[in-house]
Amino acid sequence: LLLEGNKVHGSAGCGVQVSASEANLRDNEIYGNSLAGVLLQAEAKAEVRNNSVFGGGQSGVVIESGASAILRGNVVQANGQCGIEVRDDGHADMRENVVRRNGHMGIYLYNGATGEIRGNDIRDNGMSGINVSRNAEPSITANMVHGNRQCGILLDHSGRGSISRNQVHSNGEPGLRIETQADPVVTDNTIYNGHHHGILICEGGCGTVQGNAV
Repeated sequence: LLLEGNKVHGSAGCGVQVSASEANLRDNEIYGNSLAGVLLQAEAKAEVRNNSVFGGGQSGVVIESGASAILRGNVVQANGQCGIEVRDDGHADMRENVVRRNGHMGIYLYNGATGEIRGNDIRDNGMSGINVSRNAEPSITANMVHGNRQCGILLDHSGRGSISRNQVHSNGEPGLRIETQADPVVTDNTIYNGHHHGILICEGGCGTVQGNAV
């Protein structure tokens, strides 16, 4: 399936839904849909490049139920819930996207989700910039995470993964918060100019934290 150069808007459901198929989505405007802008599920495989996904009632892009996706160069903004949501054993390789001004988290991974988050600009979201939860385990590398209302990066409820070489600044709560049995490896990040702690480890959080500038 190739979906290129379209405007997909005003649906009472999702803008684009792909189940158990392969798809290539590029250069589309996907906006103003009641549910997710893009929903990938049931082991779907998709490449999502250079799309604008905005103004949806729920999350901009959702990857779930064993689906996998490559996301490159997208602008995901002003959606009612999260910008990008990866859950229930979904996998996403997210690079060079702009994820901003979404109502909840910028990027939210949970329930066994995996992936790579590299070189993205994640800013001005209504909750945390990135939230890793419930046995999700991504690699988070060389992102700009700033201006989010809550934490820059939050790991909770046994979230894991590696966090390295990110610039995390000007967030409303701690730049990095680790709690409730989360256990990441955190190295070589720069965390500054937040309104609370640089790094906060609390409520049973653990992990390895080395070589950061805070």
